[in-house]
Formats: sequence, C-alpha cells, structure tokens
Amino acid sequence: MVKRLTLVFSTAAIFIFTMGWIGCSENDTILITSMNGNDAADEFVSYFPLEEGHTSYYEVTYSNGSTEELTFRIGSEVPFGSITAIQWFIQSSTGSRDTNYIVATDSSIYLYTDYQAVPEKILYYPLQPGVSWNRFVSTDEVIADVGDDDKAESDDDDTDTDGGVLSADYPTTGIGDMLVENSETVLLNSGLYYSGSVKITNSSSEDLKNYYWYAPGIGLVKYIIGTTDNTYPAGQAVGELVSYN
Repeated sequence: MVKRLTLVFSTAAIFIFTMGWIGCSENDTILITSMNGNDAADEFVSYFPLEEGHTSYYEVTYSNGSTEELTFRIGSEVPFGSITAIQWFIQSSTGSRDTNYIVATDSSIYLYTDYQAVPEKILYYPLQPGVSWNRFVSTDEVIADVGDDDKAESDDDDTDTDGGVLSADYPTTGIGDMLVENSETVLLNSGLYYSGSVKITNSSSEDLKNYYWYAPGIGLVKYIIGTTDNTYPAGQAVGELVSYN
C-alpha cells in the first residue's frame, strides 16, 4: 500500500514525512482507478484508516465564532448483529462522548451510530471523479456487501433498519447523493497541506453545499458544512485535522 503525506510548516522549519513516495507536488494525484484484489482494497481503506488505536484530532470552527475539538479513535472489532463492526470512539471538548461503529468492505465504508441506526455509506470505491453513491442504505445491503467470509459467529441479527435518518457525530450531513469531484492539494489554516486529497461533495439544501477532503493514509483532513459560492471557504462549520497518531 502506498501512503504519502507532505507536511509544510511556516518559515521556521519544513518537515516532510513520506511513506513510500517522496516529492509530492500540487499536481500529484492518488486516485484509485484500476487496481485489483487486495491491493485495491488496501489502498481504498487507506482513505479511512482502521488500525486499532488510530486517533484523529480535529478543530471545528462554527459560523457563530465558537470552536470545538473532536477526537475520533478506532477501537476493536466486535460482533454487530450477524456481521462484525469496528468500534469508533468519539469525544468532544464539550465533554460529550459517543461510540459509533464502522463496517468496511472492499468497496465501501459504512457508519452506524448504534445497533439500530440506519447505516450510512461514507466512502465508495472507486474514488475517481464523477463516481457517486447514495449514503443512506439498508442493513440488508451492508450484510450482502460484507459476504459470508466476514460474518460474525453469531447468527442473531440484532441490527434493525428502522432507526431513522442518522444524526452522527461524524460530519457527513445533507442529502444522500455523494459525488467525487476531483483530487487536489488541501491547505489548512495551520500551514499543513495534503497532496492528492479526494474531494467529495453533497448538498444540505438547494443553496448550501458540503465538502469533505480525504487524504490517503490519513483519512478525513478537512470538511466544510453549509457553504455557498459567496461564503466559501467559510461555512456553518469548518473542521480541520490538527494531528493524528
């Protein structure tokens, strides 16, 4: 699996961390287009790292001027109805805590807020411009996508699809139609930039749009919720990755 990360700090110093490739430029792209088998699956999952203990820290700025720090940490695999899911621990600087669940297949990353929630398809293979999908799916679709090899030992399906529309701590929101726009370099307010980030978009309403950037080997690095052509890159909420480990 090829992973790249270029980190640029202000004039004091420049640190470049690379995993596999060196010399990323703003023209570099890392879109997944034509890999087969495990290579494709591994590269796809690199846009949403699932190693136990992987932790991402975000700073979120809201349109009213308030800020919040969010921490997402990958936990262990657990039985989840008739399949297996990965625990995802979420903590806010406001003091709130929650546990979500991730189900990963060769083609999709699914999010559950709890055992009875409607699953949400966060990412879908292949991550190339023009690819679209509906993020709201049924548990039956998830089970079919998982396949027999990854079924949990228990045959009891405790997962119900009547949980209603998600209200997840994860920032995806708006209508169900998700679209991969392109691959580009994302510059954060901290001065860090991430080359080859996949830009995904959907809408909250006719006028408001949402944007999400995923970098390979790192995951979600930035999102803008509720923005317009006139207010971009500001929005109702803007989240940026501060660090990860």
